Amino acid sequence: SAGTGCILAHLMGLGKTLQSITIVQAFLASHTGRLAMIVCPVNVLTNWKLEFSKWLDAEDRPKITLMSEQYRTNSDRMKALEKWKKRGGVLIIGFEMIRNLCDGKRVKGRQKEKFQTLLLEETDLVVVDEGHRIKNSKTGLAKVLNQMG
Repeated sequence: SAGTGCILAHLMGLGKTLQSITIVQAFLASHTGRLAMIVCPVNVLTNWKLEFSKWLDAEDRPKITLMSEQYRTNSDRMKALEKWKKRGGVLIIGFEMIRNLCDGKRVKGRQKEKFQTLLLEETDLVVVDEGHRIKNSKTGLAKVLNQMG
């Protein structure tokens, strides 16, 4: 519904990442939802995965799907997203990749619809790192993320 969500706007070094990880872990552990997504700059993709390992014991840690350069084709990316949907857990994806998969020129027709459904409609919880990147509602990234159902 409209008006749901929150912003963590603390200064650097005050634990926004840890707070976000705690929220994601509690959300998934409570079975409120199965699919969480972290949208972030590409240069911190791996850092997010490492932070989950740093702060959560293995038995408490959700499954992590890191959408990185290892998935070179849209077919590979679709398989990774379908696996994430099936097993649940956390998807960590870069700003440019989510924008390109949902609204890029190289993804068309049925494949684009499927990416949009998986990423924008079926995700239960979304964390946007560096959220100021979507401040301007006219950017491609903001337009994509504002489609989330």
